[in-house]
Amino acid sequence: MEYGKESRTIYGTLDGAPYRLVLEDNLACLDDGVVEADVDGLSHRVLGWRPKAGREAEGHIIRLLPYLQLKLLLEAVSNPERANYVNATGL
Repeated sequence: MEYGKESRTIYGTLDGAPYRLVLEDNLACLDDGVVEADVDGLSHRVLGWRPKAGREAEGHIIRLLPYLQLKLLLEAVSNPERANYVNATGL
């Protein structure tokens, strides 16, 4: 996890694939290694996407289950009412 001034980032490997999720206010950016997708944090709708440099994205399906899993985990460990070793530096 990383805490920025305006954002929080979590990295994870799900089903053997690496993911990165950046949350900033109500906007999320999910990087699945092939594309980066902008997701509305409230409605969970994909607002847009772009292929990563050097990657072919034709026919690629953006899976939102990893987005939801990482978002839930990030919100849980970032909760200042539940201090733990992961969120200690962000409190």
